[in-house]
Amino acid sequence: KDAVRQLYFEFCGLRRGYNFKADSWYCSLPIKENYYAIKLKYKKVNLPPEMNFVFLSRPVSDDYPEIKMIDELNAIKQFYHLVCKDEILYIKFHPRESQTKRDRIKEELLKVRIHIEIIEGDRPSEDIIFSMQSGAVCGYDTTTLVYANNINKKVEVYSVLKALIKKESSGFLAECYLEYKLKYKHIYMIE
Repeated sequence: KDAVRQLYFEFCGLRRGYNFKADSWYCSLPIKENYYAIKLKYKKVNLPPEMNFVFLSRPVSDDYPEIKMIDELNAIKQFYHLVCKDEILYIKFHPRESQTKRDRIKEELLKVRIHIEIIEGDRPSEDIIFSMQSGAVCGYDTTTLVYANNINKKVEVYSVLKALIKKESSGFLAECYLEYKLKYKHIYMIE
């Protein structure tokens, strides 16, 4: 069954993150009709003590043709200038994001004197948030933001989705934005 699912995702052009069974992760979301009472366990990982600000990237410029990499850069800058203020910004790229894109984002952010570090390896975002002492995590529409406050109450949760919703024509990101804004009050929507 899993091999057929994997083949289907590959045929559709989707690669499944870090080999987690999506059913297990997504059924834990606090959505009434899909909620199954399971207790997820997170693993404590060693993080640099200065890792207080994490941006969870995702390939939105690949998934939505109207969104460009410059839009992603502007969204990251928006979070940085509002929340990080001269601290180190750690970026965790999605497995589908190319090395070329990663290098370009790093280069462009360094040009405007935003000190960044890339989180290498295949650690799950959830384990990183669980292991943070304090700080903030930000992303676009990743489901990790939805349950981040259940993982670690010391970490504030932000979304820069508003920066992208006018760029995308299908309306999907706008729907996500409205749902996040209405249902998940712990997510600070950067306007």
